[in-house]
Amino acid sequence: MDDVLDQIYFLGLTTLNPSLEFQMDIDKMYIHIKFEFGDTNDNASSSVRVLISSCSQCHQCLALLYDEDIMAGWAGDDSNLNTRCTACGRHTVPMLSVQITRSGLTSPETVMVPYLNPLVLRKEFESILSREGDSCLADPSFVESHPIIYWNLVWFLERANINSHLPELLHPDFHAKYQSMENVSEADHPVNTSVCVVCAWEWRRAAGAAGDGGDVGAPLHRLWRDRRRGHAHSRTLRALLLTDDAANGGHSDMENAIKSRKARESLDDERWIRVKYMVVFPTPSHLHVLLVHSVVLAVLDGLRSNDLTDALRKLAAWRENTNITKRYHSYYRDILFLALTALGENNIDLTALQREYTRAYEHFGGTVRPQDSPPSAAAVCCRHYFKRLRLRIDQKFTDE
Repeated sequence: MDDVLDQIYFLGLTTLNPSLEFQMDIDKMYIHIKFEFGDTNDNASSSVRVLISSCSQCHQCLALLYDEDIMAGWAGDDSNLNTRCTACGRHTVPMLSVQITRSGLTSPETVMVPYLNPLVLRKEFESILSREGDSCLADPSFVESHPIIYWNLVWFLERANINSHLPELLHPDFHAKYQSMENVSEADHPVNTSVCVVCAWEWRRAAGAAGDGGDVGAPLHRLWRDRRRGHAHSRTLRALLLTDDAANGGHSDMENAIKSRKARESLDDERWIRVKYMVVFPTPSHLHVLLVHSVVLAVLDGLRSNDLTDALRKLAAWRENTNITKRYHSYYRDILFLALTALGENNIDLTALQREYTRAYEHFGGTVRPQDSPPSAAAVCCRHYFKRLRLRIDQKFTDE
């Protein structure tokens, strides 16, 4: 574990800024809740699946904070749990949100613990080892007795791409697999792990849960996914409507379409009538869908042409006009997450995207908030030091 401590200590020295806010007994700051969530299966062969996100909500202004901004706002103090909010500039305690899905159980377990900077983590970890010895790391009870330290260790080791036996402590048959510390050392280089850990930018919490964003509205990438899901379901119907419309010279005659077996198998009479009227007389909700689609197309076109100027203007105008509270997601995060979702996480160069966004941001000319600005140089360094986060939502979707 000395190598791990050295890594944690080095991270602390290179990413933290000197500051002091307050001290806290971190063993007392532990939230344990349960909700119903959609499946986040990332590895079907794993008996335990863990999804961790550091996306947090500022306790002062309720803005959402993301990982690299949290790290850049940490203080170089081993007793300070705070980060500085990029939106309001005040101090807040970030959280790690953990979702644990076990085979055979339909209700995932959710744990929330403070997200510790490496200096705090090292200090607390060394304190535990001095009191309990190295053998405590081979005891599954370590998960419940020191949840804050455990989950922060799992997060940092996974982010740093360091293999460890710690996730295996969640497996119900851990004692049968590892009878001693000698066996545990073999898990530092696992071949077939029974616990899958995914570190994510964010994940959708149950309605009203901390960090969900409340009244800020859905992020652009989720709206895009929802539309694609609905689009795939109704693609045949829309094609049928357009074919019948062309054959009959307008929307006046839908009788042939109504008699279609495919249409009648998919929609009852009442829903079919709504589909017909949606084509001729769009409702406000349908117009909202069209506006979202227009913004999405502008962003995707801007990404493909390496010019986000028009995309940023359209996104800002749409957010301003559709959010009553004037609280909405960061323009940068909206564009970044839509790019990762629509174009594929492995196809996006984060450095190039940030360069183009920065150029558009500098020429924007409209009203912007601090959280709309591109990440700082310190935040970019923090992001590049670790393995890239994944972007996950509560339901999988495959294009048809």
